[in-house]
Amino acid sequence: MQYDHLSWHLQPVHVKMFLVFLFAAWCVALARSVKLAHTLYGLSRRRVSLGQVVVGDSSEDTIASLALTGRIRGNEPNEREGGAESRRGGLLHLADSRFRYRWDECYAIAMWIKNLAILTLILSFAVVAYGFYPTWLYEFNDTNVPGSLALFRAVTLLSRRAAFGTVSSAAFYAVGIFFEGALRRRKAGWKRLHSQVLRDSTGGAASRLDMSSLSENPAERKL
Repeated sequence: MQYDHLSWHLQPVHVKMFLVFLFAAWCVALARSVKLAHTLYGLSRRRVSLGQVVVGDSSEDTIASLALTGRIRGNEPNEREGGAESRRGGLLHLADSRFRYRWDECYAIAMWIKNLAILTLILSFAVVAYGFYPTWLYEFNDTNVPGSLALFRAVTLLSRRAAFGTVSSAAFYAVGIFFEGALRRRKAGWKRLHSQVLRDSTGGAASRLDMSSLSENPAERKL
């Protein structure tokens, strides 16, 4: 067996298994990354207000999807009045539950990609450590070179093998970090929107209560 050759049929069994793992990891990571990208960015970047969504009789799934893509914004001042406060509050509560569920799903995928990076790096070092002695032994016994040169050749070959896993690990980790940051921004934006709607609803209720108290008869207020 020629350990210094990069052809598939000349690779040791443990290297072949590692390369198969890398191929499968890239396929699954790519598929999940495309799914995350579609969920977080979508195809359209047109932003809509929560008032427009509520008036349009949208479902909680639609609101959650818009929030995950970052395409939903707070209401304009002229959209905060009207008779849809009760519907808006109930729909927002359902949308919040749906958003949290879908956000947790996406976050789990992002963490899976980051954990895949760590696993790939560990396996890369394991492959190098496991194949170090057989590779050096082949270079030392089957070639007419000094021991130091055999060691250099073995390290060079093992570095090539480790490069596949190291580069893949760095790519997986970068993708996981990217989607994790995007998800945290989406969650922060949704919290701000949710707080704004609750604040507007509370302010509107307090304003109506003040107006009703002012419209009462002063004599009745004394009683």
